[in-house]
Amino acid sequence: MSRPVPTPKSLRARWITGLLALALPLGGAALAQPEIDPGDATWHIGLNALWGEGRNLDIYPVFEDGKWDRALATARRFNTSIHLIPEAEVEFDGTAFKGTLEVILTPDPWVPADGQTIDMTVEIEGRLRLNEDGTQHLVGGTYVAQLQGETVRGNLGGGVGATEPNWENARWTFRLNPTRRYDDENAAMVDLNLGVADGQVHWGTAGVTRRHNQAAPRTYPVDVSDLSVKGGTVTGTVRMPYRVIHPGGDADLTVVGELRGYRVQGLNGARLIVQALRDGEPEGPPRSYHGRGGAGRGGGREVSLDALWRHDLDDRPWVVPVADHVPPEPGEHPRLLFRRGDLPALRQKAQTEQGQAILQRLRYQLNAGDGRSLPAARNPNRGPQERDSADNPTSRAPIGGAFTMFHAAGYGFLWQITGDEHYARLGRECVQLMLDGQRDRDNRYSFRDPRGGLRAGVAIGAMALAYDLLYDSWDADFRKTVTQAIGGYAEGGNNQFT
Repeated sequence: MSRPVPTPKSLRARWITGLLALALPLGGAALAQPEIDPGDATWHIGLNALWGEGRNLDIYPVFEDGKWDRALATARRFNTSIHLIPEAEVEFDGTAFKGTLEVILTPDPWVPADGQTIDMTVEIEGRLRLNEDGTQHLVGGTYVAQLQGETVRGNLGGGVGATEPNWENARWTFRLNPTRRYDDENAAMVDLNLGVADGQVHWGTAGVTRRHNQAAPRTYPVDVSDLSVKGGTVTGTVRMPYRVIHPGGDADLTVVGELRGYRVQGLNGARLIVQALRDGEPEGPPRSYHGRGGAGRGGGREVSLDALWRHDLDDRPWVVPVADHVPPEPGEHPRLLFRRGDLPALRQKAQTEQGQAILQRLRYQLNAGDGRSLPAARNPNRGPQERDSADNPTSRAPIGGAFTMFHAAGYGFLWQITGDEHYARLGRECVQLMLDGQRDRDNRYSFRDPRGGLRAGVAIGAMALAYDLLYDSWDADFRKTVTQAIGGYAEGGNNQFT
């Protein structure tokens, strides 16, 4: 029975918790003959306190025949990505080691905020010593790192563990995050899967996903004939249609991706530089992807590629004309939820028993009384907020008892359906309250100073819906005020206009 494939968590438990002691002093017992030969093993070298106390970079190199072969790194207090060591010049004489590492700190979807890689150079120098019972090599020494213009000095910790065998036939997975802002149009992670056996890449598939721990819902066979494998390193190019990694993209584009990936036990990391091609010529700048992945034993030789993509790749144009669609005229409102031409039929439906019940419920939602006045309760907070809904009294007000950002749209709908100008006046009052900084009953939401870009989007949507429904009831100056407030809204939800 084969052993279970180790996960990153089990690797940490094995190499760090069970086998390794961090920041160990140099010296100690003379090297004996422990069970593991450090010249053919997987090490853990911890750069202790690289970003401050308890915030380490943990490097996992594989030594073969006494030489550094490949390595990956993790930094659990920095982000969730797998970091690369593409270049290393490390000398090891069986006891002491010394050398220089080139490290690429790679982004996950959230950290660093700019979505870019960070280059770092590290000089390490240390020795191995045995633990008390003489069965485990432990790492000690010092490091000097050049990181973002600063020099960081610290101690090394770690140890040596066995390199797991029986990886000759395996599936390799890489879920690679784009090294750019996550709101970019190409922000989806590339889910690249390879079948590796007997020193060759036998098959490959690719798709897109949004999370490191989720496989792409659909994958597509890709050309891996130019990939080569040596031990735990894969290099070369992959080719695929552009739409495989960017659904909805130009169907006439193809992609060539330069891949350099590493496997350390069951942990994978890689760099993929993607270039879109049109008729064989580059189209736009190359895009870089980095990230984490894993490997599982078996399945590397043969796979039924026909079954992986359950539907044909859709190569139809992304934008097509809608049959019988009449484009809105300039100044035509409403046009978001329904068109001006839909109003006669909607007003007729409003006279039915069901329609009357819907309008009665809307009035109650707007004001628990008769719906013909604004709710009395208003969130008293103004400006940027550090706390959420439970920290203001209106969060506990009953339905229809407190002002929200969608009151304006509600009154606007009543005006459209009933034609009663009173509702138009109430809607305009609500819009003015929003412009003046009145917060929603939920303290996170406000047109001014919302709690971040996520809530800013809702605030802009609420204002846009009110604009659409109330447009014909406003004078030109007020329309211009609201237009500028929406169109000039600053990125990230700031209450300043640009």
